[in-house]
Amino acid sequence: MSVLGIIALDFHSPTAARDFEVDTIPFVRIAGVELITRQALSLLKGGASQVIVIPGKLEDRVRQLMASDKRFHQQPITIDTRCVDENIRAFKNTHAQTIVIGADILLSPQFIDLTIQQTSAKRWSAENALLMGPSAELTFDCDTISSHSPDENHPYILNIHSHKDCRDGKRAIFRNVTKTTSGWVSKNINSLISLPISKLISPLPITPNMVTFLNTLVGIASAVFVAQGHTQGVLMGGILFQLSAAFDRVDGEIARSKFQSSKYGSWIDTAGDNITYIAFLIGLTVGCYKRFGNVNYLYAGFALIFIMLVMLAVMYRFLIRKGGSGSLVEVTTSVEKKMQGQNKPFIYRSLDKIRFAGKRDFFSLVCMFVCMADQLLILFGCALAVIIGNIAYFTSAMIKHRKNISLAQQS
Repeated sequence: MSVLGIIALDFHSPTAARDFEVDTIPFVRIAGVELITRQALSLLKGGASQVIVIPGKLEDRVRQLMASDKRFHQQPITIDTRCVDENIRAFKNTHAQTIVIGADILLSPQFIDLTIQQTSAKRWSAENALLMGPSAELTFDCDTISSHSPDENHPYILNIHSHKDCRDGKRAIFRNVTKTTSGWVSKNINSLISLPISKLISPLPITPNMVTFLNTLVGIASAVFVAQGHTQGVLMGGILFQLSAAFDRVDGEIARSKFQSSKYGSWIDTAGDNITYIAFLIGLTVGCYKRFGNVNYLYAGFALIFIMLVMLAVMYRFLIRKGGSGSLVEVTTSVEKKMQGQNKPFIYRSLDKIRFAGKRDFFSLVCMFVCMADQLLILFGCALAVIIGNIAYFTSAMIKHRKNISLAQQS
């Protein structure tokens, strides 16, 4: 369905009590992003194929903002001085649906997506146009939508008239920045550390890639401490490794809350995670050698690190050939799709049930507790088990898939 989004800056609630002047509301910053920027990018992310901004008397300021903001570059966003009725008539035959929002509305991309699917919303004067504003006093038959109470698990829409509204909007934004693929530890424990940090730095000119770089340094520092081999170093290394896992959420939270996600940033994040993992394993291997004086730890540790590097190279090659994002989750998703409807190997089925143990959030938390207990040998065994388990998981799936292809070709 082709959807046209219209932002009409002359639409606002005339009787609402405000902390801001009417002309400044579109430029009020919420979590470091101007309201009009959030509106336009939310429309596009939510499913609109084109966005038109009707600036009214704010044309010069809107043009200046859009020209200076890279997030608007190469986006299907235009500024049109015609009124809403004229825009709808002009594009009526090229778009199946039109969504019109006022100047004082904060809404999530999920709300846009859900609105597109609704047929029971209160209609505006033009055919196939939904008015979300100026006061957001809409009536939906769907009970999952609320125009006044943002909820963690549902789309949200809010009026922005006061500083309190901005704070409520910021809370709503950051309740919806966790990835659906995040593990239980990440959602329920690590988020307690990451979300306050993300909220604090969101108004600052800090990019997700900056956060990734700093977090990688924390991960490397954890490896340096563990490599000392003594109790204090192992303890500090375990704590920093867990903090690195919690901080790993921050770059993604900033990227999603400020519409700064990119394929390049995804690759940077993946590279940072892998550098942290490899550095920690090197530090752990050296730490075991220093504490126990057995050269076999060096042989075993560096052999498995080499195998891990080979596995990562294969995954990177897959991602590059696929041309998608740099997230290694795509590799796992691809493997799961290939295994659907097939007789899965026993090793694959067994490891699939405990695959959560190899995810960074869970593994880092376990590592911290083991380091606190000063059980370096157990930590070494856990790390090797995770590496071997991941290798066995992907290898069994690949072998099975190739066998199925061979049998299909023979038949």
